[in-house]
Amino acid sequence: MGLIQPPPDAIQEIKVITSGVNAEFGRGSAIISTVTRSGTNEFHGSLWDYFRNDVFDARSFFSTAVPKLRYNQFGGTLGGPIRHNKAFFFVSYQGLESRADIVRSSAFPPTADERRGDFSRTRGTPPRDPLTGMPFPNGIIPSSRLDPVAQKLAAKFPLPNRANGTYVTQVSVPTSDWMVLGRVDYDFTPSDRTSFRYFIDNPATDTTFKAWQPGGALNHFAMQFSETDDAAHAGAIEALRKAAGRYQIIYSESTAMRTDVDGMRRHAWSVAMAGMMPMMLEMDIASTPVESLQQCRYLQRFFEATDFYTMTSHDELKHGETKYVLADAGRSYIAYADKPASKLGIKGLPAGRYAVTWLDCRTGETASVEAKVGQPGDHTFDKPQRIGAESAAWIRRAAGKIGLADDPLQGQTKGKQAKPASKE
Repeated sequence: MGLIQPPPDAIQEIKVITSGVNAEFGRGSAIISTVTRSGTNEFHGSLWDYFRNDVFDARSFFSTAVPKLRYNQFGGTLGGPIRHNKAFFFVSYQGLESRADIVRSSAFPPTADERRGDFSRTRGTPPRDPLTGMPFPNGIIPSSRLDPVAQKLAAKFPLPNRANGTYVTQVSVPTSDWMVLGRVDYDFTPSDRTSFRYFIDNPATDTTFKAWQPGGALNHFAMQFSETDDAAHAGAIEALRKAAGRYQIIYSESTAMRTDVDGMRRHAWSVAMAGMMPMMLEMDIASTPVESLQQCRYLQRFFEATDFYTMTSHDELKHGETKYVLADAGRSYIAYADKPASKLGIKGLPAGRYAVTWLDCRTGETASVEAKVGQPGDHTFDKPQRIGAESAAWIRRAAGKIGLADDPLQGQTKGKQAKPASKE
């Protein structure tokens, strides 16, 4: 059976097979097989505590002090008869408490100049402008091109503390674990034995960002699903359903999987309209076509201006020529159509005043409209003339008077329309 740091007193034998692996072990060219102990006609037990401490350790070559180490692996076993010469039991428990510092010496964090966009003294290939494909003059990225979110994230990293640009530190990694093993054997005949075995292992390791743990801040998974637009949309919805809020999932797809920019854009929107953020790149950002980067930017900018993080997929609310719907039902909606459509609609829309921000998914053009829904029900919204065939609309209910100054995309808006929504 496969164990993580198995209790030493619960092991009967270990067998290493390097060739001629039998079918009973499944696939593999080599096997390490561990056989657990069983009870006998007499009661036997044991207790142990495997202890380590940094008092007995020497300093690592890279560290300035002896790393902290408090290691205790402890437990016990008990085995004996249930029925003489017929039935036997064996149980074991092991606990692990480790409080240790680990030396980290492989990080090359950005220097203070690099965080400001100055790569003039950085060895290697100078940064390239993703919009032109050409190197930035003198290896300096203009401050206006630096993403404020990326700058804030970079500020969280420490500066190099070694002359070669590395950052060396001792990181505390507390580890706790407990495991229980239970086994019952029954001998029908001296050569015919049936065994029942139960094993549970519960390891827990704390990390700097508390990632991969319930309630952690960095619970992310990457998903790749090279399928049609509708299949990717359905797959993203299913992945989010199974994640049940425990993980944030980012969809990754190579632009090489799409034959044209329009196909890549529609694929990205099919994933985004499931409530999952897509990432569409070549093997690296420098080789990604500029058109693809622009299309991703239009999508990103639109969603960043909305409250999509409160929404989930509600395609059952699509009405008219709408293909996909994200919604916080009764309050805010995003409708999308990938084919020529003069209107986008939502089912079961409450009565009230609405602000509608339209996006031309191909050109990035936006427009704002005000609409009034007199009666609750299924309603459509007329698309402004300058919005092209593939379009999206952010439809949000407003409590008071709506003004264009309230529109997060106002900087790209030219004019407005005020008209009631159509009821169908």
